[in-house]
Amino acid sequence: MTAPLSIQDNITLAFCWTHNSPMAPEEGVSRLRESGFEGVELWPEPLEKYGVQRWAWALADNGMRCSQLCPYFDFVSSSGGAVNRFECEKANRVGFHC
Repeated sequence: MTAPLSIQDNITLAFCWTHNSPMAPEEGVSRLRESGFEGVELWPEPLEKYGVQRWAWALADNGMRCSQLCPYFDFVSSSGGAVNRFECEKANRVGFHC
């Protein structure tokens, strides 16, 4: 019989980093780590603005991780798929998986 998992083994406290954050990754991620966050959920806009490698460095330097890549869904006017393949390809190159 295995020991039950604690809640700390299963949950990562992550911040949803949307397009309107005024801070660069290095400053923002550092502040989030100081506040107890363990990860960041990234949307396409900040990923494009600062680049995948810069996010990877900022997260690694602070012992954090990308908890989720949040694709943009436009169910009203979009004619294409829900996931932006370009974003996933960029993220996969540095080890974030869609």
